[in-house]
Amino acid sequence: MSAWKSYRRQPPVIAAGAALLACVVFWVIGLSGGLAFLQRSTDPMIALLGLYGMLGAVAVSIIVAGGAASYIARTMPRRIRR
Repeated sequence: MSAWKSYRRQPPVIAAGAALLACVVFWVIGLSGGLAFLQRSTDPMIALLGLYGMLGAVAVSIIVAGGAASYIARTMPRRIRR
């Protein structure tokens, strides 16, 4: 079976895997020094807005990762049985 036909049969699983991978990459970048730009900030308001923005991004990434992981966990046993 060609790669295109395989993709067309399971695009939601591939999209969920890509979303999960993007969240993991986001967390790894954040843990390896993503907050370094706050040290260079001279204005406290810019630092506060940066922290709020990152808090929002982390919350959204947790929701996306949880949804993607639950979708993959739900659909993979059905695909393995086929």
